[in-house]
Amino acid sequence: MEWIEEKIKNEDIRYFDYDQFNQISIIGRGRFGIVSKANLANTGLVALKTICSENSEEEHSEFNDEFVKELKLLREVDSHPNINRFLGITKDSEYYILVLEYANEGHLKGYLNKNFASLKWNDKIRMALDIISGLKFLHSKEIIHRDLHSKNILVNNGKLIIADFGLSKKLAEVITNSAGNRYGVVEYVEPQCFKNINYKKDKKSDIYSLGVLLWETSSGRRPYSDCPRNLLNDHIKDGNREKPIEGTLPKYQKLYQICWDDKPKSRPDIEEVHEIISQLNIEDTFNLQFPQPNIQNIDDKSKENDHDDLSISSNYSNRIDAVNSCNNDDNVKKFEGIFKSSDYDLDIDERKLKYKDYNIILCEKCNEKFYGYWYCRKCCINETEEEKYQSQVENQNKSPNASSIIIIGTTKTVHFPEYDDSGIFIEDFLTVV
Repeated sequence: MEWIEEKIKNEDIRYFDYDQFNQISIIGRGRFGIVSKANLANTGLVALKTICSENSEEEHSEFNDEFVKELKLLREVDSHPNINRFLGITKDSEYYILVLEYANEGHLKGYLNKNFASLKWNDKIRMALDIISGLKFLHSKEIIHRDLHSKNILVNNGKLIIADFGLSKKLAEVITNSAGNRYGVVEYVEPQCFKNINYKKDKKSDIYSLGVLLWETSSGRRPYSDCPRNLLNDHIKDGNREKPIEGTLPKYQKLYQICWDDKPKSRPDIEEVHEIISQLNIEDTFNLQFPQPNIQNIDDKSKENDHDDLSISSNYSNRIDAVNSCNNDDNVKKFEGIFKSSDYDLDIDERKLKYKDYNIILCEKCNEKFYGYWYCRKCCINETEEEKYQSQVENQNKSPNASSIIIIGTTKTVHFPEYDDSGIFIEDFLTVV
C-alpha cells in the first residue's frame, strides 16, 4: 500500500479522517467486502466500500496489488456523470476504505423491480443512453468493465451510473479460481467464456453484457429467469437468448440483438451503439408520448343520453391535441430520417405495415408524409362536403372495429385509434372540418 500512502501524502488522492463520517449503516455485503452508507461532514451521504480479504498472506499481498491498480483506474474515470465517482479514501483501524458517490435509488435490478410498471418507453431509452454513455467513456479510456450486470448499474436521482468497473472482476481472479467467479454473473457473460476457459474478455465482451442489460431494461425481468441455474451455461453457449418483449420498439430490439450476437466481430462497437440509441431518443420519444387508449376514460354520462353533447376525458382530449400538432413542420422533420427513397415504391398498406411503429404513412391523396391519419391535415381541411362524407364512410369501413364518436352540434367525427395486441398504435382517424 505504499503507492496509496504516497499519493495521499502528495495530495493526489484525497484522504478523509474516519471520524468525519457518522450515521454509518451497512447496505450491502459481498465476497470482497462491505458497502455502507454514511454521512460525511459538510458533504452529505456517501458510500463507503471496505475491501478486505480473509485469505492467505500471499493472496492478501497480491490482492492489495490489484486493489492499487484499480484505484489508478478509478482516479482516471471519476469525472463522467454516468460513472460512479471516486471521492477519496479513508481508513479505519484495519482497512483502507473507498469513498464513493452514493446512489440514493440503489441498483438497477432493484429499481426495475420497484418502478418498472410506471416506466414509459422514453424513460427506458434515457436509461439505456445513460449506461451506454458511461461505457463509451470507459472504452475511450481503453478500460474494459468485464463485469456489467444490473447490480453494477446504480441509480441516483433517476440517473444511471456504472459502478465497480473491472474491480470485482480482477479481485475475483485473484481470490478464487472457481469458474463462476472467473466468468462474472453468468446471465451477462458471452458464450465464448463457456467455450474456451482461457478466453480473454475485450470491449466486445462489454457490448454483449450491454445487450442483456438493454433487454432487461425493456422487460423489467432478470435474464433467463425460467432457465435452471445448472443449465444456464450450456443454454447461453448453445445460442439461446431471451425473447423480445411484446411492444418493444423494433430499432431497440434490433440493437440489443446485435449486441448479444454469438460472434464478437458481429457486435457493434460502443460508438455505433451510442449513435443508434441517440437517434432513437430523438425519433421515438415524441412518438411515445401519447397515452394508451382507454375507452373507460369516456365520461359515463355520455352513455346515458345519445343526444347529449359527448364528454371526453382530458386524457383523450390531450391525445387529440397532440395528434393535431404532429403535422407541424418542426415535428415532421424529426422523422425524416426514418424513410428511405425505396419506400416510395411500396403501396400504402405496405408502408403502413412497415412503419406502423412510427405511425408515419403517406397521404393517399397528395403523397405527402404525415403522422397518424389516412389523409394529411391539409387534404382533410381542403375536402369538399361530398369528400368529407365519403372519407368518413371509407375510414369506418377500413376500421370496422374502431369506436366512433359523433359530436352532436358539430361536423366533427372522431374515431378512437385501433391498436394491435401489443398495444402498438396502428392507425388513427381524425376528420377535421
